[in-house]
Amino acid sequence: MKFVFYVNDQIVDVETVPMLVDGKDGADGESITAAGHWESANIPYAKNSTVSFAGGSYLSKVQTSNPPLPLLRVRGGSYLRKKDGGYILSGKRSDKAVNSDWQEMTSGVEPSASYWLDSPVSTINFTSTGTPSPSAFVVTMKQNVGGNVSDTNRFYLAARKYNGSWLAHVGATLSNQISVPATAGYTQFAVRAYQSASDANAWNNNFIAEKGVGVANDGSIGATGATGAFPRDRGVFTSGQTYVWNADYRDKVIYLIGGVYYNFLVKNYGASVTVAPTSANGDSNWGAMQKFVNIATDTLFADGANVAGFMFKNNVLKSHNDEGETLLINGVTGYFKCKNAEITGTITADKGRIGPFSIASGVLSSKILYENETNKYVGFNLSAGQIEFYNERTFANVRIGGNTQFVTIEGIKYDAGIDIQSPNAMIGMHIKTPSIPLFVEGGNIFLHPNNDSYVSLRGIVGNWRNISVSTSLNNNDDNVMFINTGNIEVTLPPDVPGHTIYFKRMSGGVRLTGGRILPAPGGREVSYIDLDFASGFIKCMGNYWVMFYCG
Repeated sequence: MKFVFYVNDQIVDVETVPMLVDGKDGADGESITAAGHWESANIPYAKNSTVSFAGGSYLSKVQTSNPPLPLLRVRGGSYLRKKDGGYILSGKRSDKAVNSDWQEMTSGVEPSASYWLDSPVSTINFTSTGTPSPSAFVVTMKQNVGGNVSDTNRFYLAARKYNGSWLAHVGATLSNQISVPATAGYTQFAVRAYQSASDANAWNNNFIAEKGVGVANDGSIGATGATGAFPRDRGVFTSGQTYVWNADYRDKVIYLIGGVYYNFLVKNYGASVTVAPTSANGDSNWGAMQKFVNIATDTLFADGANVAGFMFKNNVLKSHNDEGETLLINGVTGYFKCKNAEITGTITADKGRIGPFSIASGVLSSKILYENETNKYVGFNLSAGQIEFYNERTFANVRIGGNTQFVTIEGIKYDAGIDIQSPNAMIGMHIKTPSIPLFVEGGNIFLHPNNDSYVSLRGIVGNWRNISVSTSLNNNDDNVMFINTGNIEVTLPPDVPGHTIYFKRMSGGVRLTGGRILPAPGGREVSYIDLDFASGFIKCMGNYWVMFYCG
């Protein structure tokens, strides 16, 4: 008896129930003997013996010495066996042939397997000139056997093309891959895998797996105006609001009619509508959206859409609300506009602007007009090796790091960590603070005015040092008081032209030594000098230390 199930005039299921009738008693059957695992030592096996072998079970149809499945033999005819005592089958398990003396009762259990077709291409794109991209695609037969994924060439692969009916495209081939040309004039291509070449060439429903590849054709850019506007969702119709269809937007609303909410679009291009829809089927102001088909799909090719508040048209995706455009992406130019962004990943940029900062040629810079100037700027340039601050009005600049080498008026080259320059007669640096305005620790300090300039220093406090034992003076010793009571010897520092040391001797004797010493300007050079006076100073002039006494 057969039961046929229909839904909406379509057959959805067929069930067949067998009918049983009484018959005559059959003749007595023959007994079957369980003989355990098939072993060559137990041959021959009597008729109707059941044995287990290679994971399956078999029944002998006659008395036989043959194994149920072909086995490998060595010279002399004995069977080849594994270390564990098992037999080695001859050929592939998939090609096994049961010996005619035996009937297979249950087959050996193989690992579970699944098969599918895979391709990196899901869509063929044809340009307006008819050029396919890509021009061909490859489909690979995959298998998963016991959790191990690999390619397999156990099946016949065939391809067909569709333009209203399925037509032969690539003939059946026993392989793990098939290459399919993307021929123009067809809307889709398909590849199937079959167990036999005859099934593959017949393109019947006995296929193991199937893979489809669609076709997308470039369309022309939509027209402006009535056919080129972004669909804009305005939510529930609100009295007092104006709804439009212009060159930029076509408004959509929802409205309650008869207890049911309906979707409507402004019906006429160029219209501004302020009244609510009057019919679920639309009216002179509103077009019912029910005439538009809802689509559920995993891939959508469309130009002109409003999805979850994002509008798409002419390769531009943008959002719109009461505050205007808050996000815009141009798919052709790559232009991106965002009103409020929080980026937590990595930003890579070699040009552009970030607020008042510009990026160009590996330099981050910023500038503003100087006071009331109209075309003079002050700003900075930051690169990987240098920071530069500049003033276009005064032509002054301060550079930190990078190439800050300069040459003194004496022709000496120095590398400066900080270089401040200006061609104008101006104050190059201004430091004002109630605490210590400048503290320099370590190294030498050079103040080199030009030949017609000078250095003005107010409130100089020199370094003061008390000496009571023999020692050496330093280049930063300015004022020295000898408080020794006995005789001591003090070594002068290395000669630095212009260095002056003021001294005051109390009661002990002091001998100065080291360097080339002149007792007085124009005197004879000596290697040491005893301080005969209580006070004075010694000054380095050229390569000589010249003594001056004050009394």
